[in-house]
Amino acid sequence: MSSAVESILSDLAAAIRQQVALAEATVGACPTSTATPRASVESDGLTWTAADDAPGVQWGRLRVRITIRSSHPQRDPLRNELEDLTQQARQAVLADPFRGGLCRHLPIGRATEWMQVDPPSGPRHPNAEVAIALRCHFEWPEGQT
Repeated sequence: MSSAVESILSDLAAAIRQQVALAEATVGACPTSTATPRASVESDGLTWTAADDAPGVQWGRLRVRITIRSSHPQRDPLRNELEDLTQQARQAVLADPFRGGLCRHLPIGRATEWMQVDPPSGPRHPNAEVAIALRCHFEWPEGQT
């Protein structure tokens, strides 16, 4: 994994950690954690495209999956909490779409794009999760992937 990808994932996790009411937010899944609510930020794939406007540069499209997990003894409050946390996460990650200068608006896409939210799973009462799909775009020197 390139240092740009690691930096983007870390920046997303830090933004969520600072601005969303969670017990924890980590880069990568943390299957042993029991803290709730919690979020994990993971790479869901990376594609490269040769830049058509600069020699020696390639464009990266990083697909990111943010999973927010929570639990509540009642279904409706659980669903409401996940909706609220999802909205907080959206505001957090789009507050700086350039990820502190790591990402850029490119011909292949905006710096940070909010793609999709998968509805709460189940809900598997009393636990549920929501998955958020993002894309981040960046330039990187060719041959350093």
